[in-house]
Amino acid sequence: MTGLLTLATWVVLVVTLLAHRPALRRPTAAVGLAVLVGVAALVVAGPTALPLDALWMTREGTEDYVHVALQLPPALPLAPDPSTLPPGFVTWRVVVWLNLVLCVVALGALTVTARVGVGRALTAAVVLAVACSPWARAAALSEGPAGTAVLLSLVGFHGVVASRDRNRSVRAVGAMVTALVASTLAQVRFEFAGLGVPLAAVAIASAVDPGMVDRVDAWVARQRWAVLALAAWCAQTVAVAGIEHAYVWLDAPPASVGQLPPVLSWDGLQGLRLPLDLLAFLPLGLAVLVLAGLARGLRQGAAGWVGVTAVVGLAHVIADVSHLGAAPFETLRYLAPLLGAFAVLAVVGAAGLPTRARRAVALGVAVTALLPRLGAPAELAVPPWQPPNDTQTAGARFLAEVEARFPTCVMATRVVAHGGHWTDALTFRTVLFGPAMPVPVLRPVDDGLLATASPAALVPDSPVTPDCVLFVATLDCAISAEGADPGCARWTTGTPVLERTVDVPELNTHHPRHVRPMTLGAWRLR
Repeated sequence: MTGLLTLATWVVLVVTLLAHRPALRRPTAAVGLAVLVGVAALVVAGPTALPLDALWMTREGTEDYVHVALQLPPALPLAPDPSTLPPGFVTWRVVVWLNLVLCVVALGALTVTARVGVGRALTAAVVLAVACSPWARAAALSEGPAGTAVLLSLVGFHGVVASRDRNRSVRAVGAMVTALVASTLAQVRFEFAGLGVPLAAVAIASAVDPGMVDRVDAWVARQRWAVLALAAWCAQTVAVAGIEHAYVWLDAPPASVGQLPPVLSWDGLQGLRLPLDLLAFLPLGLAVLVLAGLARGLRQGAAGWVGVTAVVGLAHVIADVSHLGAAPFETLRYLAPLLGAFAVLAVVGAAGLPTRARRAVALGVAVTALLPRLGAPAELAVPPWQPPNDTQTAGARFLAEVEARFPTCVMATRVVAHGGHWTDALTFRTVLFGPAMPVPVLRPVDDGLLATASPAALVPDSPVTPDCVLFVATLDCAISAEGADPGCARWTTGTPVLERTVDVPELNTHHPRHVRPMTLGAWRLR
């Protein structure tokens, strides 16, 4: 539903804008043809063409989270029916393939957006810098929803612009598109309603009563920077508190909901971490343009002020959940869906530059796109052409390889039995998984049954006839927490049928520490 809605809103918006804005027709035609060729190539190649080494697992938690992300079928259009996939095929590839398609379209949308406002050289530099950022790789090559959110953000920007058009029908389409984008963003991640809903409200108000919004825009234009910034700070703090408390309202009775935190407090300052996060995860030139866009956006009428406030508010939420920069991998994952909003802000910042300075700025943005990023954590300070690698990803790739090589085997492993913090006392359980499972997720099994039962008896309702049993020693068998005994040694005697030695950074902040180097293997039990 999410991908289909994105596609439908984008098509409606492009057709409407092309009909009423001739300046967009030529860049849209040229970029659209290139994007169409790229998407067609991806569709023809299909998910099977994606090498495992290109896939990134950003989901955190213990190993059971990895299994779920590997095997659950994607609820997205264009995705093949899991029953039609080859035995042992991991739907992780399908999700990444769909994200890659969405990101190719998003880069095309960004190219058209920038080309109209900032010229060719600066457009090429901004698109290059966006494509080289770790957030772009997380959006395109991981199992998360960032690819959808990035494209939706760009579509929503054009919806807001269209809602200010002189033509009433264009304003109506812009308002409808922005409302659909807001609804879909809220379905992708609940907190992103804090970005989409306020902008949709402005777009609808613009379509219904443009005179009222014009008066608000005029008032905003007369205000001093300090007044606008202080108002934005206060508004984002209250909005963030509302988002955080909404989660509590969903899970607990109203009596348990506390008071909103004071605006003038350290809690209200967490959104000010955003410049540090931009410097850590974006090329320097692009980060500077985003900051310029934040400043310039405050003076771009009601929509600009609301957009800046919403972005800073979401950065506030993410600063909180990523422990104020102490968990950079969480910051990377949670901020990746905002890449589309950051790209729009970069275009807004670039549009405010003097025409004579744009070529020099374009050169600086392009050069810094290929250089190491300032403030990047050591684990993530890799060149843009180097595929990401970490413990969680290495474990997921190994599981995917085992399942592809042995599609008719029942597989067992040991995993942490609870979701507590890694410093807690750890207990383990034996579980079954793999392509022979009717629902390919974890299922607890007794050790005695695993040692004696036939493959068919272990999974009596399997869609295939299992003919072997494997024990797979993966992430949770390599835990190095003090006093932890995963209990894998009993099953890992003899020669493994598949073995890999992995020595990669530990980025997952919600998983017990692992030994390094980490040995992953699969042993045939019978």
